[in-house]
Amino acid sequence: MPLTNELKQITGRINRSVARARLRLRRQKSQSHIDRAAEPEARDQQATSDQHAAAAQSPAEEGGEG
Repeated sequence: MPLTNELKQITGRINRSVARARLRLRRQKSQSHIDRAAEPEARDQQATSDQHAAAAQSPAEEGGEG
């Protein structure tokens, strides 16, 4: 009978290890989705700030030429 107890301990350790690995993987996946979802938003913000910077420079350049 001691073998069954030892097997139960081993399978318990394996199951916990697998559960931890699955949880870690799930967290990584959700984090990568969050990162991907944030990327277009960051690009949009950069584009708008670039447009604002260009718009701010344009009148100054036009004024300098005129």
